[in-house]
Amino acid sequence: MTYTLRVSAKTPHASSITGIDTPVEVELGGRRATFVLQHRNLIVRIADFATESEAEAFLPRLRAGLWNIALVRNVPFILEHGRGDITYADDPMQAGKNLARSFGLADDSPVHGLGNSGGYTVFRTDQNIKFFAGGDASGYVSSPFDVLAPLFVEAVSTCEDGAISETKTATAISLYLGQFLETSMRARLLTLMMVLEVLAPDLPKHESAVAMLEKMTSDIDTRLREDINEEERFALESLQREFDFRKETSIRRRIRELVTNGAGLAHADRNQLAREVVRAYDLRGRIVHTGVASDDDVYAAHDTIFHTAKALLRGRLGLQQ
Repeated sequence: MTYTLRVSAKTPHASSITGIDTPVEVELGGRRATFVLQHRNLIVRIADFATESEAEAFLPRLRAGLWNIALVRNVPFILEHGRGDITYADDPMQAGKNLARSFGLADDSPVHGLGNSGGYTVFRTDQNIKFFAGGDASGYVSSPFDVLAPLFVEAVSTCEDGAISETKTATAISLYLGQFLETSMRARLLTLMMVLEVLAPDLPKHESAVAMLEKMTSDIDTRLREDINEEERFALESLQREFDFRKETSIRRRIRELVTNGAGLAHADRNQLAREVVRAYDLRGRIVHTGVASDDDVYAAHDTIFHTAKALLRGRLGLQQ
């Protein structure tokens, strides 16, 4: 007995994939991966897992494959993280006939269970499980599947486990995917800048500054242990949290450090790119605080941050540029 992992990833209104209206099979490290587009959902099935837990453990690598497609070809996916339930039939023969009659289907073969199309599921490979989802209509830009499949295989085969399970990476890629859903270039720029903020390394201040902050924190600790009123306690705890934050260098410097030394960037002059990224970050500050920025500046900053974020995220996953 073997098990199949099935994942449904919704493709947003701005993009879709061509060439997989009928199932396409891809060889994936000795396993069969089948891709098909149904109602704007990319359905991926990978079979031949020995156990349910082995199938579920493969899920992060499958997600990495979809992330790589999004990073290289700008085809975003909305991935639900929960495992979907399957309602199993007591009588698969009768269930198949009832389903065919209800939906006017010619195929009345046995159906062992019904599941919701969203998220992921694991089930026995020898069972016929049907999944249902509603469709929607809108215009889209298409991407041929034969161009996307090698990207999926590349990430699934080469990404290190630590890279694809690391929380910051997952958060940064979620933001990267989310920016495709924004309707204004300003919103897309702000969202992409958050990608760099998440990835930026923690850099401590100079030892003397940290020592002074720690002394003040110790003084606050002493005061908090005394009998003080709630208003003073709240104010001191807030100040203590601010001191903890102040132990790190500014986000502006951290982003510069990320671009200067981060993996994945193949820019000829990293220092020049770092200056451009910091200028974009300063523009982000003007947008947030004053709302004033020319369209030309916003588009230029977006182009810089978009390509920088793509390269850094692929580098974070251990993929070649």
